Amino acid sequence: ASDVYKRQVWKTIAKGKPWTDPDFPPMAKSLYDPNVDQVDEAQYKSFSWKRASQIYKPCYVFEDGVEPNDINQGQLGDCYFLAALSSLAEFPERVKALFVTKEINKAGIYMVRLFINGNETPVIVDDHLPTLQNGQPAFATCRDGELWVSLLEKAWAKLHGTYARIEGGLPCFAASHIMGVPSESHQHDEVEDFEKFFDLLQSADKRNFTMMAASHGQGENRNAEGVISGHAYSLISIHKVKHQG
Repeated sequence: ASDVYKRQVWKTIAKGKPWTDPDFPPMAKSLYDPNVDQVDEAQYKSFSWKRASQIYKPCYVFEDGVEPNDINQGQLGDCYFLAALSSLAEFPERVKALFVTKEINKAGIYMVRLFINGNETPVIVDDHLPTLQNGQPAFATCRDGELWVSLLEKAWAKLHGTYARIEGGLPCFAASHIMGVPSESHQHDEVEDFEKFFDLLQSADKRNFTMMAASHGQGENRNAEGVISGHAYSLISIHKVKHQG
């Protein structure tokens, strides 16, 4: 199946004419379904669509390298997905391996690989992106203006049916579908031996595991330690610090 999709992509690129995805078109129905998705309809109706070439000049999928802090969330509540992506970005080649099409093309067609329930699944998207009234992207972007973040988010949204449907989730769920490997989660309030748990995290870090963290609650309120409620974080490295106070 993957080879069939690849041939379709290469043929479309060879034609050189702008391509629009008929299965996930730049229309309101790809943003949200009013019968299913509970969203601020006024906000979603204010979004328009632009091709990436209309937003970025020049336009790149990858250009200045891939780093965990490249990702800017935007107005969609999919921090769980972006946290998993950011953790993976610690290993740039793993992110690039998700892309079958790594270069910009005039057709605006891109193919990525995700893993649905462990099965490698090709996802084809065009480069139409939802935009704000000022013409800038409404959802996730790369701080360097590269497209890899927006295209992966769009592929994730296409798999779910709408952008609105990818709001809210757990990083471990996203990680399994991005990387195609099992993930496990640990509830902080269920940890009985924190020294043993810290050793587990440190061991995982040394073996180049991708790790994320998530906080309880809603509303994104910041607590005294600076942790935002109802938010997801990328865990980039583990350190033991000696405090003298």
